[in-house]
Amino acid sequence: MTVLLEPTSQEAHDEIRRALAAPLELLVVHVVGHGYLNESARLSLIMKDSQEDNLLRTSVDIEGLLAQAGQRSHERAVILIVDTSFAGAAIPSTPPTLNNWFVLAATDAHGHAYEWAGEDGEWSSFTGVLAHLLNNGITDSPYPLVTVTDLAQEASEAILRHDSTGRQRVTWSGTTNIEALALACNHAK
Repeated sequence: MTVLLEPTSQEAHDEIRRALAAPLELLVVHVVGHGYLNESARLSLIMKDSQEDNLLRTSVDIEGLLAQAGQRSHERAVILIVDTSFAGAAIPSTPPTLNNWFVLAATDAHGHAYEWAGEDGEWSSFTGVLAHLLNNGITDSPYPLVTVTDLAQEASEAILRHDSTGRQRVTWSGTTNIEALALACNHAK
C-alpha cells in the first residue's frame, strides 16, 4: 500500500504510472482532496503544486486513470474510490476497456463533498464512513464478507441518515463482474 500526502502533480502521475505497471490483479485507488470539473466536464484533482492558470497540466484527470489502467491490462480489476466534490464525474461516460472496474464516489457529478461534526471525530467525512464500515462491518448483513456494492449501498445509507437534506449523495457504477468482489470480512456483531 502506498500513501501520498499532498503530492505534487508529478509525484501523483509517477505513482499512478508505477501502480499501473505493477503486476497486480486488483488495484484500489482512493483519492481524497479537492476536485474540479475541467473543460471536458471530467473530474480533475488539484495537487499541491497546481497552478490556477494552468490546471490542465498541473492537475490529475481522474477518468483518465481508468483509461490508463485499461490500456495496461484488460484483466486487472480496478476500484476507484473518490472523496472530492464532483466525485461522480469520475464515473466514465464511456466505459474503459477494463473487464472489471468500479467507481465509488462521495457525491454525484454536480455535488459537493463535505465534512460534518461527528462524535469524537468519527464519521466526519465520506472516507470516515468507509473506514468505519470496513472496520466494524455492516450490521444485519447475512453475508460473511463485505462486497464493493455492499460498501457503496451502506455508505450511501449512512450518509443519508446523517444528512437528510441530501446535500451529499453517494453514487457508484461498475461492471457486473466486480460488484460482488469481497473487500473485507464483515466484522459486524
